[in-house]
Amino acid sequence: MPSDLQKAKQICFENGQNLTPIRETVLSILSQAGQPMSAYDILDKYRENSQSGAQPPTIYRALAFLEENGLIHRMASTRQFVICDHIGEHHSHDMTQFFICDQCGTVEESLVSPALWHEIHDQAENIGFLVKQPSLEIHGLCRNCR
Repeated sequence: MPSDLQKAKQICFENGQNLTPIRETVLSILSQAGQPMSAYDILDKYRENSQSGAQPPTIYRALAFLEENGLIHRMASTRQFVICDHIGEHHSHDMTQFFICDQCGTVEESLVSPALWHEIHDQAENIGFLVKQPSLEIHGLCRNCR
Protein backbone atom coordinates (compact mmCIF):
# COMPACT_ATOMS: atom_id res chain seq x y z
CA MET A 1 0.00 0.00 0.00
CA PRO A 2 1.51 3.37 -0.99
CA SER A 3 2.41 5.86 1.72
CA ASP A 4 0.79 9.30 1.99
CA LEU A 5 3.96 10.78 0.54
CA GLN A 6 3.90 8.42 -2.45
CA LYS A 7 0.22 9.20 -3.03
CA ALA A 8 0.94 12.93 -2.77
CA LYS A 9 3.74 12.69 -5.33
CA GLN A 10 1.45 10.78 -7.70
CA ILE A 11 -1.35 13.33 -7.32
CA CYS A 12 1.04 16.21 -7.96
CA PHE A 13 2.46 14.41 -11.01
CA GLU A 14 -1.06 13.79 -12.38
CA ASN A 15 -1.90 17.48 -11.82
CA GLY A 16 1.27 18.60 -13.59
CA GLN A 17 2.57 19.95 -10.28
CA ASN A 18 5.82 19.44 -8.43
CA LEU A 19 6.08 18.35 -4.81
CA THR A 20 9.16 20.43 -3.98
CA PRO A 21 11.41 19.53 -1.03
CA ILE A 22 9.81 22.29 1.08
CA ARG A 23 6.27 21.09 0.29
CA GLU A 24 7.31 17.50 0.94
CA THR A 25 8.85 18.44 4.30
CA VAL A 26 5.74 20.37 5.37
CA LEU A 27 3.55 17.40 4.39
CA SER A 28 5.86 15.04 6.32
CA ILE A 29 5.72 17.26 9.41
CA LEU A 30 1.91 17.16 9.35
CA SER A 31 1.88 13.43 8.69
CA GLN A 32 4.22 12.69 11.59
CA ALA A 33 2.42 15.06 13.96
CA GLY A 34 -0.80 13.08 13.78
CA GLN A 35 -2.71 16.13 15.00
CA PRO A 36 -3.57 19.62 13.74
CA MET A 37 -0.77 22.19 13.72
CA SER A 38 -0.67 25.93 13.20
CA ALA A 39 1.49 27.38 10.45
CA TYR A 40 3.90 28.70 13.08
CA ASP A 41 4.15 25.29 14.77
CA ILE A 42 4.98 23.85 11.36
CA LEU A 43 7.55 26.60 10.79
CA ASP A 44 9.20 25.85 14.14
CA LYS A 45 9.35 22.13 13.34
CA TYR A 46 10.65 22.89 9.85
CA ARG A 47 13.45 25.01 11.29
CA GLU A 48 14.33 22.24 13.79
CA ASN A 49 14.72 19.68 11.01
CA SER A 50 16.35 21.93 8.44
CA GLN A 51 19.31 24.27 8.22
CA SER A 52 17.01 26.71 6.45
CA GLY A 53 16.04 30.12 7.70
CA ALA A 54 12.55 29.63 6.31
CA GLN A 55 10.13 32.49 6.90
CA PRO A 56 6.34 32.35 7.39
CA PRO A 57 5.52 33.13 3.71
CA THR A 58 7.48 30.04 2.65
CA ILE A 59 5.40 27.82 4.92
CA TYR A 60 2.12 29.52 3.97
CA ARG A 61 2.87 29.02 0.25
CA ALA A 62 3.61 25.34 0.85
CA LEU A 63 0.41 24.96 2.89
CA ALA A 64 -1.66 26.69 0.19
CA PHE A 65 -0.24 24.34 -2.44
CA LEU A 66 -0.90 21.24 -0.33
CA GLU A 67 -4.46 22.38 0.41
CA GLU A 68 -5.19 23.20 -3.24
CA ASN A 69 -4.09 19.70 -4.19
CA GLY A 70 -6.30 18.03 -1.56
CA LEU A 71 -3.40 16.77 0.53
CA ILE A 72 -4.18 18.70 3.70
CA HIS A 73 -7.12 20.53 5.24
CA ARG A 74 -7.31 23.86 7.03
CA MET A 75 -9.45 23.91 10.14
CA ALA A 76 -11.10 27.32 9.87
CA SER A 77 -12.28 27.39 13.47
CA THR A 78 -8.83 26.69 14.94
CA ARG A 79 -6.61 28.07 12.15
CA GLN A 80 -4.69 24.82 12.06
CA PHE A 81 -3.79 22.35 9.36
CA VAL A 82 -4.14 18.58 9.29
CA ILE A 83 -3.12 15.97 6.74
CA CYS A 84 -5.99 14.51 4.73
CA ASP A 85 -6.98 11.09 6.01
CA HIS A 86 -8.04 10.03 2.52
CA ILE A 87 -5.32 11.28 0.18
CA GLY A 88 -6.30 10.33 -3.35
CA GLU A 89 -9.53 8.62 -2.33
CA HIS A 90 -12.11 11.34 -2.95
CA HIS A 91 -12.59 14.33 -5.15
CA SER A 92 -12.77 18.03 -4.37
CA HIS A 93 -16.55 18.07 -4.90
CA ASP A 94 -17.09 15.80 -1.89
CA MET A 95 -17.91 17.42 1.44
CA THR A 96 -15.69 16.59 4.38
CA GLN A 97 -16.72 16.75 8.00
CA PHE A 98 -14.29 17.12 10.87
CA PHE A 99 -15.02 16.11 14.44
CA ILE A 100 -12.71 18.27 16.56
CA CYS A 101 -12.12 17.46 20.22
CA ASP A 102 -12.05 20.68 22.21
CA GLN A 103 -10.10 19.03 25.02
CA CYS A 104 -7.22 17.14 23.35
CA GLY A 105 -7.40 18.65 19.86
CA THR A 106 -7.67 15.41 17.90
CA VAL A 107 -9.49 15.55 14.60
CA GLU A 108 -11.44 12.74 12.95
CA GLU A 109 -12.21 13.21 9.27
CA SER A 110 -14.98 11.61 7.26
CA LEU A 111 -17.10 12.38 4.23
CA VAL A 112 -20.59 13.78 4.59
CA SER A 113 -23.30 11.51 3.23
CA PRO A 114 -24.29 12.26 -0.36
CA ALA A 115 -27.85 13.05 0.77
CA LEU A 116 -26.70 15.72 3.23
CA TRP A 117 -24.22 17.17 0.74
CA HIS A 118 -26.95 17.43 -1.91
CA GLU A 119 -29.25 19.11 0.62
CA ILE A 120 -26.58 21.69 1.48
CA HIS A 121 -25.72 22.20 -2.19
CA ASP A 122 -29.40 22.71 -3.08
CA GLN A 123 -29.87 25.21 -0.25
CA ALA A 124 -26.78 27.13 -1.36
CA GLU A 125 -27.98 27.13 -4.95
CA ASN A 126 -31.43 28.41 -3.87
CA ILE A 127 -29.86 31.51 -2.35
CA GLY A 128 -27.36 31.97 -5.17
CA PHE A 129 -24.39 30.91 -3.04
CA LEU A 130 -21.36 29.19 -4.59
CA VAL A 131 -19.71 26.73 -2.18
CA LYS A 132 -15.95 26.85 -2.63
CA GLN A 133 -14.67 24.91 0.35
CA PRO A 134 -17.22 22.29 1.33
CA SER A 135 -16.47 21.22 4.90
CA LEU A 136 -18.18 21.00 8.25
CA GLU A 137 -16.39 21.40 11.57
CA ILE A 138 -18.11 19.85 14.55
CA HIS A 139 -16.68 20.56 18.01
CA GLY A 140 -17.14 18.39 21.06
CA LEU A 141 -15.34 15.70 23.04
CA CYS A 142 -13.71 12.61 21.57
CA ARG A 143 -14.21 9.10 22.91
CA ASN A 144 -11.10 9.32 25.11
CA CYS A 145 -11.92 12.71 26.63
CA ARG A 146 -15.57 11.93 27.40
